[in-house]
Amino acid sequence: MSRFRTPCTTLNGVAYDQLSTECSVQDG
Repeated sequence: MSRFRTPCTTLNGVAYDQLSTECSVQDG
């Protein structure tokens, strides 16, 4: 399992980066 720091994707499909929030993406 690898954790990458990527911008969160909203329901609209718009990627926005939080001030200091890490989005965990799990590849399975």
